Amino acid sequence: MPSSLANAIKRHTHKERSQPAARKKYGLLEKRKDYLQRARDFHKKEDTIKRLKRKAEERNPDEFYFAMEKARTKNGIHDGRKKRSIGALNVHVQGIP
Repeated sequence: MPSSLANAIKRHTHKERSQPAARKKYGLLEKRKDYLQRARDFHKKEDTIKRLKRKAEERNPDEFYFAMEKARTKNGIHDGRKKRSIGALNVHVQGIP
């Protein structure tokens, strides 16, 4: 059978079963596509944590940047906001119509 003829034949698409009525109390039945999405998300988070741990291990304790002098912490947690000068705040507020 030529390949073009083989591709013309309709194939039966297999469907996944629905959640049986007796098991409705256990919630939504996880389909393959749901599992794949959950697994990809989990592995993505896992890789991010692994990469951050490696970065922390390889960090040089003697590293210094001048921005560190202006950085602030609140209860031991880095506060990403930088202090703005009063003049910059006035210009920003006055620019609002």
